[in-house]
Amino acid sequence: MLEEIESAVTFLTRLIAKSNESSDVITRETIDSFSRKLCQLLEEKFRNHWFPEKPMKGQAFRCIRFNENSRR
Repeated sequence: MLEEIESAVTFLTRLIAKSNESSDVITRETIDSFSRKLCQLLEEKFRNHWFPEKPMKGQAFRCIRFNENSRR
């Protein structure tokens, strides 16, 4: 579970950092802090919804949508 969460957080953090390059509004320290906290929160949220022996079970609960054009 941790590997998958870290991959998702890394993806999101890179998007934030990339969009922040030109304006530099968000400090690297803030982005790193966000990344650590998001990992912690997602681990807590998904703890009882992770079934390695049945990967499809709980997947709707674990779905993360961040694009308004994503299917619902």
